[in-house]
Formats: sequence, C-alpha cells, structure tokens
Amino acid sequence: MNSPLSPLLGADRVSVIFVGGVHGVGKGTQCQSFSQRTGIPWFSASTIIKTEKQSAIADDTKAVADSSGNQTLLLRGVRRVLATDTTILLDGHFTILNASGSIVRIDVEVFGQLPLQGIVVLKDSPSQICDRLRQRDKREWDIGEVGLHQEAEIGHAQMVATRLSIPMLLVDAFDMGSFIKAVGAMLS
Repeated sequence: MNSPLSPLLGADRVSVIFVGGVHGVGKGTQCQSFSQRTGIPWFSASTIIKTEKQSAIADDTKAVADSSGNQTLLLRGVRRVLATDTTILLDGHFTILNASGSIVRIDVEVFGQLPLQGIVVLKDSPSQICDRLRQRDKREWDIGEVGLHQEAEIGHAQMVATRLSIPMLLVDAFDMGSFIKAVGAMLS
C-alpha cells in the first residue's frame, strides 16, 4: 500500500499522538475521520476521564471542577487503553477553563507521564470556533476570550513539546491532508 497513510498502519510501538486545541476547534471531528481512514484508535481525554469517574466535567460550561484529580484519572485511563492498543490518538487540552472562567495550564508532568510520540495542535479563527460552539452548546461565546484561550493553548503546547523534546505541529482545523502528514511524520 503506497498512500499517505501507509506509514501509519505499521506502527508497532506504544505511543500517543496528542491532538490539542480549544473547545470547538474540531479535534473530535478531525480525529474521528483520521481514525476511520487509518484504523488507529482515537480517544477523547474527557471521555476517558468520564469513564474513570462519572461527572468529572460540567457539560454545560466545560469548566473543570477538579483539574488535578481529573489528570490522575486521565493517566489511569490511558494506561488501561494502551494495554490493548499500541498507538492511539488522544484529543484533549493543554489548557482548561476553571469554574471562574480563568485559563489553567495542565502541568507538564501530566504529559511527561504519557508515552507521547508527538503533539498536533489544531487552530482556527476565533469567530469560526465561536460559531461552532454556539451551534453545539446553544450559548454565546466571547470571540476575544476564545482567541486568548487559543493563544494560551498553542503557547503551552509549544512549551510542553520543548520540555519533553518531542515534535509539535500546528495544523489548520479541518485540513485533513496536513493532519495526515503531521501524524504520519510523528509515527514514522
């Protein structure tokens, strides 16, 4: 098989490609499509956390009640998933909003405990992200705040990648060709 997906299908080591980005940027949509094309399993960090402990995240606001406890649950859940799959896509966040709406950076140590092969961060215009969030969540989002959150997300992802000495690539939301190339480069 000689397609852009070929290097992805032969992955034989335990590894996680972490796909970051703010809420509404399209991580789930992009990862699901990629997973369907390649057969590489995709998991959402919030789903893993919820599986490990119900109601860890308030669905209506996306605010996180116990961010350090949630990260412990995430690590436990990823270890469980990796017991059956050697390579996964994991979509999640480098920064989260706490209950008061402040941006909180996830501790680098959390990412250091994952067998990360690389990081892909999706980005889009804040207005496009707000449109998707409005449709999905049926509430208004502030474009300026979404823009600041996206900048913090990208900046913290870059810092995590540097500290862990792993590649980090920034990809436009819904650019499947660039996404495939980014993940393929990290797995080859």
